[in-house]
Amino acid sequence: MSRKSFIASVFLICLIVVQSVVILVTAVSSRQLVPPSSKSEYIIIDPITINQDYEFRNSYFTGSGTPNDPYVLSGVKIIGSDYCISISNTSVYIIIRRSFFISAGGNCISLYNVTNIRIEDSIIDQGSVGIISRNSSRVVFDNITCTNLVTGAILLQTDHVIVEDCSIYANQRGFILTNSSSTVLRNNRVFANREYGIYLDQSTVNCTVYANEIGWNREKDKEEVHNAFDDGEGNLWYNLSISLGNRWSDYNTTGDYRVEGEAASLDIYPLTLEDSTSPIIDSPQDIVISDTSVYYQIIWHPIEEYPYYYAIYREGKTLSDGYWDGNPIQIEIHDNQIGSYNYTIIVIDASGNTALDTVFSVVVFSLFKGVSIAQVIMASVLSVALVGLVIICIKRY
Repeated sequence: MSRKSFIASVFLICLIVVQSVVILVTAVSSRQLVPPSSKSEYIIIDPITINQDYEFRNSYFTGSGTPNDPYVLSGVKIIGSDYCISISNTSVYIIIRRSFFISAGGNCISLYNVTNIRIEDSIIDQGSVGIISRNSSRVVFDNITCTNLVTGAILLQTDHVIVEDCSIYANQRGFILTNSSSTVLRNNRVFANREYGIYLDQSTVNCTVYANEIGWNREKDKEEVHNAFDDGEGNLWYNLSISLGNRWSDYNTTGDYRVEGEAASLDIYPLTLEDSTSPIIDSPQDIVISDTSVYYQIIWHPIEEYPYYYAIYREGKTLSDGYWDGNPIQIEIHDNQIGSYNYTIIVIDASGNTALDTVFSVVVFSLFKGVSIAQVIMASVLSVALVGLVIICIKRY
């Protein structure tokens, strides 16, 4: 082989190497994909059943049940096949706080014939009903998030209950009050529930609903909104002493807001609930797949005050979609053919504002298996330098 033939062969090999790495270098940024932390802030315990006051002494609760030293359950996570916590026939003082409850299909928290219970700063996610309280009095629900449920909360035959600073959204239904009285709903966010936000039935009387954000409770792709129904009697949708009503997403005029239902209730101090700000979405690193046997994910962490819906597309075709509860959204990647594939996510808030991001998945030749991005880029630079050297050789000889 002549010298020129040898140099030409080397040049051709260099071109092949450079072509292989170009796809990689152009598709990958310097950021690294970091998996979410597996560390949990909760202690996982079994479901709890309490049927009498004395049973608290042999449970996960601490304290003595008095006003100054209530029974306290804090920082736990309960995943129940049916219920998470069931408490009945108690009158001692109880606080449940900073906990997480998930049910496979039952009622997450069930209260029956109880008084003096406070549940606060907790999350209820998945199940049939988030909270169901029956024949109970002097109960407080404070700063509880209920999502992905058939019904967020049901108050049945209750009185003197306070529900405040709670977020009830992404459920089939929001609040239901049945045969209840003297109950206060205030400073809550009730939105993006598919059937309705708040329902007071015909036997519910003398309840007060004010200072809430109530909006966009409707089926997806339907314009008709059912934010609240009132079929009861003597219920107020405002606080007269402070001249404060509720914020409504479907209030866009002046004057009173008429609540749906046979009671013909009015909010005489209504305000408009508006949201013109789009969700904020991060942009995860593009993924290079050199080993198709390895498990890959894309995880987005969008931020939105009123989350509603998401859709993920692969090469323009729907891969996954559903109601979005505000948590991170992730998908698995199963690309195994050499090439580049785009994954686009669109997140939509309850008001209809959108945000999107695209991540590329690049499957490369197995030559790069186990090789870091930095090493591949360095190899690319060396390849280009080698090509330049070959060109100089050709010109000289």
